[in-house]
Amino acid sequence: MNKQIILQSFGLAALFALVLTATMEMNINLPLVGVAVAFVGAGLLWALAATEPSKSNS
Repeated sequence: MNKQIILQSFGLAALFALVLTATMEMNINLPLVGVAVAFVGAGLLWALAATEPSKSNS
Protein backbone atom coordinates (compact mmCIF):
# COMPACT_ATOMS: atom_id res chain seq x y z
CA MET A 1 0.00 0.00 0.00
CA ASN A 2 0.96 3.61 -0.46
CA LYS A 3 2.55 5.09 2.66
CA GLN A 4 0.75 8.40 2.11
CA ILE A 5 -2.65 6.68 2.12
CA ILE A 6 -1.74 4.83 5.34
CA LEU A 7 -0.59 8.07 6.97
CA GLN A 8 -3.80 9.82 5.93
CA SER A 9 -5.87 7.00 7.40
CA PHE A 10 -3.93 7.20 10.68
CA GLY A 11 -4.35 10.97 10.68
CA LEU A 12 -8.11 10.65 10.23
CA ALA A 13 -8.29 8.02 12.97
CA ALA A 14 -6.30 10.27 15.31
CA LEU A 15 -8.56 13.23 14.54
CA PHE A 16 -11.63 11.07 15.15
CA ALA A 17 -10.21 9.87 18.48
CA LEU A 18 -9.44 13.47 19.46
CA VAL A 19 -13.01 14.54 18.66
CA LEU A 20 -14.42 11.60 20.62
CA THR A 21 -12.24 12.43 23.62
CA ALA A 22 -13.26 16.09 23.52
CA THR A 23 -16.91 15.05 23.24
CA MET A 24 -16.72 12.75 26.26
CA GLU A 25 -14.99 15.42 28.36
CA MET A 26 -17.04 18.45 27.33
CA ASN A 27 -20.41 16.80 26.56
CA ILE A 28 -20.68 18.36 23.10
CA ASN A 29 -23.89 17.74 21.16
CA LEU A 30 -24.23 14.39 19.38
CA PRO A 31 -24.79 15.96 15.92
CA LEU A 32 -21.20 17.22 16.05
CA VAL A 33 -20.02 13.63 16.57
CA GLY A 34 -22.21 12.55 13.66
CA VAL A 35 -20.56 15.14 11.43
CA ALA A 36 -17.12 13.95 12.57
CA VAL A 37 -18.05 10.33 11.82
CA ALA A 38 -19.33 11.36 8.38
CA PHE A 39 -16.09 13.20 7.57
CA VAL A 40 -13.91 10.29 8.74
CA GLY A 41 -16.03 7.80 6.80
CA ALA A 42 -15.84 9.93 3.65
CA GLY A 43 -12.08 10.30 4.09
CA LEU A 44 -11.57 6.56 4.46
CA LEU A 45 -13.78 5.84 1.43
CA TRP A 46 -11.78 8.43 -0.55
CA ALA A 47 -8.51 6.81 0.56
CA LEU A 48 -9.77 3.37 -0.50
CA ALA A 49 -10.95 4.75 -3.85
CA ALA A 50 -7.53 6.37 -4.35
CA THR A 51 -5.78 3.02 -3.86
CA GLU A 52 -7.92 1.16 -6.43
CA PRO A 53 -6.39 2.67 -9.62
CA SER A 54 -2.84 2.13 -8.33
CA LYS A 55 -3.63 -1.54 -7.68
CA SER A 56 -4.99 -2.08 -11.20
CA ASN A 57 -2.13 -0.16 -12.84
CA SER A 58 0.65 -2.12 -11.14
